[in-house]
Amino acid sequence: MTLGITPETGTQDNIAAGEVKTLAVLVKAAEGAIAIGQVLAFDNVSNAFIKYVSGSAAPAYAVAIEAVTVTAAARVMAIVKGAVTLGELDATAQADPEIEGALLGSGIIPRTGQPA
Repeated sequence: MTLGITPETGTQDNIAAGEVKTLAVLVKAAEGAIAIGQVLAFDNVSNAFIKYVSGSAAPAYAVAIEAVTVTAAARVMAIVKGAVTLGELDATAQADPEIEGALLGSGIIPRTGQPA
């Protein structure tokens, strides 16, 4: 059972790999297009989430489950705890060998294979 996700697309359903906890997280102004599956990293300076870049060392991570264009600080629905399908995350996250450890530190469990 997936908690807190309202299906909008098949991709959104494919991200959760079991039960997840979602939250509307604050995303920094002018981050641009946030895609479904975009990994977000908490930025202490702006006190908001930003797009994950390879090698980010953030205190918390989230995975966006809605597509939004952010031009001012906005809330984006994201998975903050639970299992996610690694192959459904954005390309930057998938290419980073440290992403699994980073996500695990936030309680997000990346799994390979097919979505639940």
